[in-house]
Amino acid sequence: MQKVPFAFFTIFTLMMIFIPDLAHASSSTGMPWENPLLKVVNSITGPLAFGISVVAVCCATWPLAFGGELTTFAKTALYIALAISFSVFAVNILSSLFGISSTLVK
Repeated sequence: MQKVPFAFFTIFTLMMIFIPDLAHASSSTGMPWENPLLKVVNSITGPLAFGISVVAVCCATWPLAFGGELTTFAKTALYIALAISFSVFAVNILSSLFGISSTLVK
């Protein structure tokens, strides 16, 4: 009874070692929505978006720091602008620091 799982494990391990294409996931599945999503990601994380995110951080923090009394809607809008600009800013900073992005390169 014990030899069947061991034999299966041995065959599976040898297949992963000698045929690595079967063991690794593909970076592109060829689905029809990948190219439009890639264009959106490139436009969101490009250099123009980086500049806009820096300006948005400055413009959104100014009213929060010196604006005095703000309505709930204004505070919520500023927090949303900060969250979006921080996420775009972080993606660009991390990709420039470490030289990698969130995409897989084969």
